[in-house]
Formats: sequence, structure tokens, C-alpha cells
Amino acid sequence: MPEAKPFLEEALKQQPHNPFYHLQYGVLLSLQGDTKSGLQEVLLAKEQIPSYAPLHYHLGRLYNQTGDYEQARQELETAIRLEPGFPKTYYQLGAVYHHLGNEEKSREAYQKFQQLNSQGKAEMLYTIDPTLPRVEP
Repeated sequence: MPEAKPFLEEALKQQPHNPFYHLQYGVLLSLQGDTKSGLQEVLLAKEQIPSYAPLHYHLGRLYNQTGDYEQARQELETAIRLEPGFPKTYYQLGAVYHHLGNEEKSREAYQKFQQLNSQGKAEMLYTIDPTLPRVEP
């Protein structure tokens, strides 16, 4: 959201060492097309919260965008070790494995994405209203 940028910039002025502000600002910059600056912001956050899985997911996504597939693979695999149930990570990893020429691992990652994504949708239905009819694909 473009309107979030000034709020994040103000937050960073007030708390320049807050890693979550750097992470969110980096994600925002990358979504606005400034991948290089976004990557720098996320790397600043990594110095303080190296065990935060969403950070590694976003680093992997950014490295994938820049074409640094080996670095993307490392970050995404770290994200999975830290939080194995996050479907988007497997989706990104499938693309990275494809770029690295490992089609078998790419297929496995996409299959894991589909499995987790389907489970999440089913859980969401039950969380919202368990009486809703369930339709299987």
C-alpha cells in the first residue's frame, strides 16, 4: 500500500533499530519496484532477528527476483526449517529449484505447497463456520 510508506518512514525515524519496521519497509519498497533498497532493509532486519521465518521467506523472494537463485534457495530452506507449515515458502522454493535446474525438487516443493494450501483452506472453513458444507476439489 503506497499510503503506508510515510508511516513506516516515520516509524523508522522514531525507532531506527526496530527490525520489524525494517522488514515491513523492505517488503513495501520491493512491492513498489525498488527491489535493491527493499533487500537492504530486510538484510538490516536479519541482523537482529535471524530466526524469524517470514524474514527468510521475504529474503528468498527478493533474491529470486534479483536472479540470485542460490541465495534464494538458502533463505527459503531456512524459512522452512524455522516454520515448515507456511505454504508460500514452498511455492517460492519450487520456482527457485526450477531456475536452478532441479525439476524433481521443484515438483516436490509445489506439491508440498498444494498440500499445505489445501489444508489451510479447509482449516479456515472450519474456523469461520464449521457448519458450512465442504466441497472437495
